[in-house]
Amino acid sequence: MTVLPHRAFYNASRNIKSNSNNNSIKLNSLLNLNSNIYNNNCNHDENQVTATSLHPQQSISTVSLHSLKQPPIHFNSNPYNKQLSLKNYKLSSANLRFCCFGNLLTSKDNPSAFIASVILILGLPAIFFGRVAVDLWFTLSPAVAIIAAYLTLLVWSSMIKTAFSDPGILPVNIDRNSLDTLPKDVTIRDGLVRVKYCDICQLVRPPRASHCRLCNSCIDGIDHHCSFLNICIGRRNYPSFLVFCLVTTVTLIYYAVFAAIHIWQLTKNTRVSDDQSFKQSLQQDPASAVIFLLSIILLIPISLLLAYHTRLVIINSTTIEQLRSKALSKAQKSDTENSQNPFTTDLNGSNRSNFNPFSHKSYISNILWMVFRPGSNYSYVNFNKHAYTDSRKPNSEAN
Repeated sequence: MTVLPHRAFYNASRNIKSNSNNNSIKLNSLLNLNSNIYNNNCNHDENQVTATSLHPQQSISTVSLHSLKQPPIHFNSNPYNKQLSLKNYKLSSANLRFCCFGNLLTSKDNPSAFIASVILILGLPAIFFGRVAVDLWFTLSPAVAIIAAYLTLLVWSSMIKTAFSDPGILPVNIDRNSLDTLPKDVTIRDGLVRVKYCDICQLVRPPRASHCRLCNSCIDGIDHHCSFLNICIGRRNYPSFLVFCLVTTVTLIYYAVFAAIHIWQLTKNTRVSDDQSFKQSLQQDPASAVIFLLSIILLIPISLLLAYHTRLVIINSTTIEQLRSKALSKAQKSDTENSQNPFTTDLNGSNRSNFNPFSHKSYISNILWMVFRPGSNYSYVNFNKHAYTDSRKPNSEAN
């Protein structure tokens, strides 16, 4: 007997206005509920919200949602679950800092790189708008400052979204009493992928999930831990990370180009004197040179990072998968008998160096899947929600 999941019941009962018979059939075929589920709700020992072990097609009876005098049973009203005064983020064992009641989070790792990133991302636009954009507003066009402001806001918003959102943290203690903790091979398309049990989080990690020691959490769809953003890049914040890399690259190019134009205008400045040399123009306004140099210096690593992740998006892979694949490939060359790469093994047991079971049939499908991650808005943990206790005993204790 298993307790009815509140999400399944809610999804079945939310269409109450459409068709009562259809709703009843969907609900009954989903979990085969007993027709006395609501009338005997108070008798917790006899009739709980349960699902039978029958096949979904073997329905016992029909539940009419229109005939109910009380609203559908919600997860919060389940007698086995009691709401606590604490929220989930206060009970979390993850190595994270929370603010805004669990809506924002960041790693407790050394924030030096992140602080440096914040200083650059705030200081560079301040110098640009304070010196370059002001002059170009009158000498060239107001559109220069307006477009620069729009790009800068995109950089800030994408950085905040990436750095302070849940990257896809998995809940802990799901398989706490599991007796089988050995690695398993699961079939994905025409390949085998190895899933492992995490002794720290006490759960069987899904494919493409890994444990981050800096965040002390298992992250679904993890790509890497970014020290400059002080958070892991996973399933939920990878799209915003791509946007951040893209708009930052475009903004730096924009800053460098118009800083160079501003320097050229200073050499042709005839408002005070005749044409002056490049050295004199730098002495007159060194801010443009600072903007140009900083933009070029930052543009090189960020553009290379964007190019690398563009390749990963095209082939539907992640940074950690690439690193593991290279490490295991080297191990196979040294000892082919004792090492096997689970990411390059098909169902026939043969190894293919470029095999990726997660890749779709076309590059376009890979790009669409990686950029618009399915379920990227869904959080497993909901740190900003109230915690619940579950008074049910494991099957071993109940028997």
